[in-house]
Amino acid sequence: MRNLWRVKPLRGELRRTEIRRNTGFQLTTKEFVLQKQDQAYHIAFEDILGIMEQGTHPTFPGEWSGETWVCAPDTPGVVKIVAANMQIHRPSGVMETGAGTLHVRLSDEFIQQFLGLLKKR
Repeated sequence: MRNLWRVKPLRGELRRTEIRRNTGFQLTTKEFVLQKQDQAYHIAFEDILGIMEQGTHPTFPGEWSGETWVCAPDTPGVVKIVAANMQIHRPSGVMETGAGTLHVRLSDEFIQQFLGLLKKR
């Protein structure tokens, strides 16, 4: 496994960490962090406008591949996070993105804890 990008000190108390396919997810009492090899996305809870679970609805419609109809795979565990502001940390510096959407695949336990922390704010 490759090393993940080292991030700034986290805001709030760390509640959960998961690493899957060279991507790290951290949840604190104040923010959600997605870490990749060369960048990290920080989304403060106060900037989150909404979270929608994608459920089993396909993300992309099916399509023709030659003479075969290819159906889009189910997407359980994929959530869409809509935020008013996101910070992207890279080796070259920190960038504020403004409003944006992030699609991530999280475990059911992570999603439940995430939603629970958002309700408490």
